[in-house]
Amino acid sequence: MALHTMNRTFVLVASVLLAATGHAQESTTAAVPLRPRVTATSSTGRFLVTAPDSAKASEYTRWAESLADRFERVTGTSVEFTRETPLRLVLAAPGATEGLAVRCSAVDGRLCYALYVNEYLPLDYEDLLAAYCRVMTASAVDRHRRGASADGASGSESLVPDWLAVGLAQNLDASLRNRDRRLAGSWIPLSQRPDVTRVLTWDQLPESWYRTRAMCGMAVLWVVSLKPQGQAWPLMIERLASAQRLTPAWIASSLCGIKPGPAFERAWTEWMDHQERLIQDLGALTTVLVEQLRQSAETPASELREVPGLDQGDRLTPRQLIAIRKQPSVRLASEVRAQQVQALTVGRASELAAVGRSYALFFEGVAGGSWSMTLRRRLGRAERDWERLASRTRAQEAYLDDVEQELGRPAGGGEMDGKLEPLLDKSRIEAYLDQAERRFGQPGGEQAGKARREGSTGDEQGTEKHAKDDSRPH
Repeated sequence: MALHTMNRTFVLVASVLLAATGHAQESTTAAVPLRPRVTATSSTGRFLVTAPDSAKASEYTRWAESLADRFERVTGTSVEFTRETPLRLVLAAPGATEGLAVRCSAVDGRLCYALYVNEYLPLDYEDLLAAYCRVMTASAVDRHRRGASADGASGSESLVPDWLAVGLAQNLDASLRNRDRRLAGSWIPLSQRPDVTRVLTWDQLPESWYRTRAMCGMAVLWVVSLKPQGQAWPLMIERLASAQRLTPAWIASSLCGIKPGPAFERAWTEWMDHQERLIQDLGALTTVLVEQLRQSAETPASELREVPGLDQGDRLTPRQLIAIRKQPSVRLASEVRAQQVQALTVGRASELAAVGRSYALFFEGVAGGSWSMTLRRRLGRAERDWERLASRTRAQEAYLDDVEQELGRPAGGGEMDGKLEPLLDKSRIEAYLDQAERRFGQPGGEQAGKARREGSTGDEQGTEKHAKDDSRPH
């Protein structure tokens, strides 16, 4: 056979094989079904979460409900999402290019909000909190404007200034509140710290993110405390619903009860000074951190590939591992969990470290092939320790909210009526402190409270020391 004939035959055969292979690959790709997305409703029906898998959907429903409770504590009013008009949280599928976004659309004649979250792109958690607060506020404005009826209009998210959305977000997390207090008090010189009139005009935030976030957080905490709890927020929503800005002049006259200008700034400065009277920094251990410890004790099913019947998107609780503990991959994954829970607690509060050690002891038992009875006993202890710590931390954060509101409220709990000295109601603060010492096991108990009321010199020195420590940089 001639050489050119052989070459032509080879090229023809290769082309046929290549075409056949490409067709087979296309058929195989087309035959693989897309993984269905999961939709879950939160316990109260206020939030509807769409996620790639059930574990993520469950995680975000708990997250949304937890934030809603804190949002209600900060504003003093209830979150108005319902089963008929829930807030939709949509987690992006792999490969999505859009980041964090807020959208509003008309569904059955009602305005429905959706918060789109893409975990596959870099995501600032504080930006996520701010977007959440923007949706919450815009929804309240819409309800006031048109009773949640769409009427062909868009949502009110553009009416919410950045200082309000970001400031609300900062107050949903105790650790952020404490960071804000330290940053707001660390301006050098202090005279260069932005005055409140300037902060309340930040419709779009300038640069220097952390300091501006801190000032927004402090400003929101102050503004909502200018009226008795729950009374400032409806006035602010009514103002935004009329398409008017929350100007410093309006806040001074309508919420603070004084004229804008130097008197308004002095009221702000005195309130900022009062923040240093917080004697205990109860935000060092947060509910977010405690929840992270619980989540770190869960094992992704993707690490247990040879265990049959598992959805690769699921996360197994420690108790579920006991039944499949003899699988080699379970033992390897348990070694990883033991190291992970202990790494999370390094340098943290001793109470958190103790719970981490309890979980690590359980996982070490699984990795070492301990009996099921031993594992159940160890896990039971770890779960009881975690529940006690979670309950205590929730109580601490609620207590911190109460004290902050008390410190920010003018004397008598009403409007300032032109008075520039929002003095502390010392008897109520002392009651809070005594209650905390008894509840959280702080040394001194009622004797310390009695000494504080009697104004002993030693206690005053200790109070002064704690006040200074609260503003120290970390």
